[in-house]
Amino acid sequence: MTPYKQRLLSAITALPPLTGNDDVNCIHVERSSSRLAHRRCLRNWDLRYRQGWVPTIGPQALEFGTDIHIGFQAIYDPKTWDETTGEQKLKNAIDAFTASCEARRDRYLLATSQLRTTWDGRDDYAARVELGQHMLTYYMRHVHPIEDRKIRPVKVEQRFRIYIIDEFGNPVRCYNSPVCGQSHINGAPVVHGGQVDAIFQNLETGGYEIVDWKTVGGDKAVDGNEKNTSRFYRADLVWMHDQLSFYCFALRYIMNINVTGFILAEIRKGYPKVPTRMRRPRNGGIFSQDKNMETELAIYKAHVMEYDPEGYAKGAYDGFLEYLNGPEAPVFHKRHRVPKDEAELEQVGINTAREIKAMVSPDILPYPAPGPIACPRCTYRAPCEMQMHGMEYEITLNGLYEQIPVVEQRP
Repeated sequence: MTPYKQRLLSAITALPPLTGNDDVNCIHVERSSSRLAHRRCLRNWDLRYRQGWVPTIGPQALEFGTDIHIGFQAIYDPKTWDETTGEQKLKNAIDAFTASCEARRDRYLLATSQLRTTWDGRDDYAARVELGQHMLTYYMRHVHPIEDRKIRPVKVEQRFRIYIIDEFGNPVRCYNSPVCGQSHINGAPVVHGGQVDAIFQNLETGGYEIVDWKTVGGDKAVDGNEKNTSRFYRADLVWMHDQLSFYCFALRYIMNINVTGFILAEIRKGYPKVPTRMRRPRNGGIFSQDKNMETELAIYKAHVMEYDPEGYAKGAYDGFLEYLNGPEAPVFHKRHRVPKDEAELEQVGINTAREIKAMVSPDILPYPAPGPIACPRCTYRAPCEMQMHGMEYEITLNGLYEQIPVVEQRP
């Protein structure tokens, strides 16, 4: 055991045990999302995590990501993993995803005083449900049989809370209530909360890996209108994923789970489709070879072999099949496996403690960080722009957002 870990465990032993039902007046709670917001823009962070303002109606992309996560929870439910076939897992996932969408639709209708969903430029409910069902179907029939052969899920949606201890073995404490956004005693220890999507056991090594599912947008959002420019992680940069690295630290160092690393499973917001038939043959083939088409090699090849065997035999599709087998072809799923050793995890723990010390400091003053990349997608763009121009932004805050105590937003 390293000296750092000895100091860590000694400090935690001296603190009251965390049960999940802790008295919020005795602790200050942070999460990875608040740390990320703090790095990006202090005004965004202040509005969301110190003042507690949240949108009355959430961003559509985040809602879809939450709903599709419900489907993955059903697939990897440890209680049913060994007793269900792939098709049964798929049915469970689609049922759970659809039910989550329906519940969200009902809340949206209630918030907007509507009786039924209508096209209003914000949401196409039917398209969202259809997209999610197709994504789950593709995943279960084409990804799951290959990627999940050597794993066993042991937990899904695993919540945790840990004390934050600095490198000297001292608990990080907050002396800034209620300015920090939470009401607690003076000098309350800081607790970091989190929720792991899943924990897999590697059947080859016996160790455990944290799993995170991330939906990745294409050029358009679910409604076909709103732009979403997020992309797949670069393979050489995945190791920098801060949230998952911290989760590995928390589970391995504090909760004593033999976590060897994490798996980032990225799923494209789309699914491979069979090619469309052209009005007239071109280059000896009757099916489209448009490179903007959402398809993949196995599905495209099987379709043209069955419905245009003559064109396939003559090589009409050879060039397009070569493209689909190359690096520029559409990607619908990527699974990055990233190992984490003790030396790196120690640095993660030390750096997190230093960061949170700065976040709870009474000296920190919020200010905006305007820029062409983050601002267009910022949840608080409207009131921030009004404040930047000296306008009365409080009316917008009260109209588009609701103020919820920060601790009540935590898992």
